[in-house]
Amino acid sequence: MKKMQEMFMKDLQELKNKQIEMNNTLEGIHSRITEAEQWINDLEDKMVEITAAEQNIEKRMKTVI
Repeated sequence: MKKMQEMFMKDLQELKNKQIEMNNTLEGIHSRITEAEQWINDLEDKMVEITAAEQNIEKRMKTVI
């Protein structure tokens, strides 16, 4: 009976360790997704700035012509 209890406790500890490992992995993945989302947002902001600058250049070119 004692051996069964020891085996059960060992298995339970292994499961807890696996759960901690999986949580750490998920946190890392979440962090990378958050970084990618920020990077995409920054690129979208730059695209808006570039488009606005292009429109200003086109307007100036039309007034010169």
